[in-house]
Amino acid sequence: MAFLKLFKNAYTFKAARFKEEDIDPVNPDRGWFHLYTFNVSSEKTEPGLETVVTDPKQPIVLILIGIGKKVTSETSEKIKEIIDHFSAEGKDIVLRIAYDTNGHALEKEPEYIEDVLECAEKIGKLVSDLGDKIFVYQGLLVGAWGEMHTTRYDDLESLRMIYEKLMASDPGCYYTVRRPDIHRYLTEKGDRLGLFNDALFASEDELGTFADPKSDSEYVSNVSLTVPYGGETVLGNGYIKTLSDKEIIERFEKKRITYLNSDHDLKLLDHLKANDELYGYIQKHLGYRLHVSGVSFSQGTKMFCVRVVNSGFAPVYRSTKSTLCYTDSEGYVFEQETELDLSKSLELKILIPEKIFNGFKMPVRVSLKTVRRYDGREIHFVNTPCEEGGVYLGELF
Repeated sequence: MAFLKLFKNAYTFKAARFKEEDIDPVNPDRGWFHLYTFNVSSEKTEPGLETVVTDPKQPIVLILIGIGKKVTSETSEKIKEIIDHFSAEGKDIVLRIAYDTNGHALEKEPEYIEDVLECAEKIGKLVSDLGDKIFVYQGLLVGAWGEMHTTRYDDLESLRMIYEKLMASDPGCYYTVRRPDIHRYLTEKGDRLGLFNDALFASEDELGTFADPKSDSEYVSNVSLTVPYGGETVLGNGYIKTLSDKEIIERFEKKRITYLNSDHDLKLLDHLKANDELYGYIQKHLGYRLHVSGVSFSQGTKMFCVRVVNSGFAPVYRSTKSTLCYTDSEGYVFEQETELDLSKSLELKILIPEKIFNGFKMPVRVSLKTVRRYDGREIHFVNTPCEEGGVYLGELF
């Protein structure tokens, strides 16, 4: 390589050493969450937003909102206030709006499907207006806790009518339903419709979530390639205790679990926490987990090729933006926007700007910084972080 320096405009590049560090950065759109429940059917939102305390280590929250029998303009404003509050706190929101928040859906749901459809249309419009503030919308309004069971509207045709009303306005977020059979019935090619599961590990069929555990697990695995999957665990009769650590991890990997309730079921979570290594692995690998594995430089074309590995359970779902940062020996910085979107590709090939060779004082440090496209929130890699943020790639000289 030193021989090349005898020639004009000959440059070389010394890549950094890349290693997946044993760290767990706080990243958007993944991880544990707390559940926050609100009632907007009374005169004031209950509980009041001033009582809410969020966990800075948890980027995701699940918000369950009880709406009463119908949606009014006052109801919509209260829902917007709740979403705006958590969004201002920097939270990625999994939203579930329902008639029931305490397990009594049959008492609280409207008597006629027409009233449900009217509510669904208004909620769909509201969710569409909220845009990227909502990461995932769960459920179709009906069922105990909005979980789509214990309801008079659990037949597939009723659910289809509700779903179509919710989707009448162009949805910006991902929608999810409870069971694979419902998903099969509702989904069409190109839909942003996925699945959620509030009985993870409860039993082989996860409390009736799966009609056929083997084939439905395969189905979930395919769906979660493009739409986030998550929910909460249930100890049940202790089924998880029959599984080895390896089998537990394999189920997280197969279903591509992105987000998980940190409060439910505490008995099951305590079982996982009894093994520090197992629990730590699950925590670090929920959703995506990114590290740069290598960088190559082409002397002839003056191009970089950056390779990223995702060792997490799930893909990156929302669009990202990556920038290469060049810092010369006098501290001058140039930022080069790239076309790398980690929701679509894990490899970047890019031509180095000619100004780096003509105007920069060698050596030049090169680093990579990635953010979520819609709000510019940084996505941290699990490489050793560099002083200027992002990932140090190496030195051009």
